[in-house]
Amino acid sequence: MRKKEFISEIRDALRGYPRNEVENSVEFYSELIDDRMENGMEEEQAVASLGDLDRIIKNIKMDMPLKSVIKERVAERKEERIRENKHIGAGTIILLILGAPLWLPLAIVGFVLICVFFIVLWVIDIAVFAAGIGLAAGLAAGAVGSVSSFIAGNPGTGIAFIGAGIAALGIAIFLFMAGVGIAKGNCRLTSGILRGTKRRIVGA
Repeated sequence: MRKKEFISEIRDALRGYPRNEVENSVEFYSELIDDRMENGMEEEQAVASLGDLDRIIKNIKMDMPLKSVIKERVAERKEERIRENKHIGAGTIILLILGAPLWLPLAIVGFVLICVFFIVLWVIDIAVFAAGIGLAAGLAAGAVGSVSSFIAGNPGTGIAFIGAGIAALGIAIFLFMAGVGIAKGNCRLTSGILRGTKRRIVGA
């Protein structure tokens, strides 16, 4: 495949996506091909060295900012409706208005439940970290108590404070590790949901 054909394939596959993003990607791959040709590659060899075209197109779609894609798709659909005169009929509008008391609360409840779900995930993580911090503070208190007990001539109590402090340290370390694990899981879950939403929108 020659450079012109390669660039044309990318533009055709990305028709309807944000124009500035498409042109940035085209310019990037065009410069890559030119650089490789300057290094001695034949044109078709330089194009082939970039890899599978379908994979390149998919990567370009996934790298596009979601906000730009949504904005472009909304504008495109609006233009299509105007061109094709696809206006909502009066009957549909009446049904939407009459059905609002039913579907609007359901939509609001669904949105609130999703928000609550994510809030609960992070509240649990914060609670775990808070417990770890509390135990770490207990370790400091145990250290102070043990020193005071030894000074006061109560070595048994001092040793008990040291033991309690060591136990608090172990539990605090465990809680911090659990908190980090929960935070990573929350991030992966959130990232996965966002990627899934983006795939549905960009069709990648």
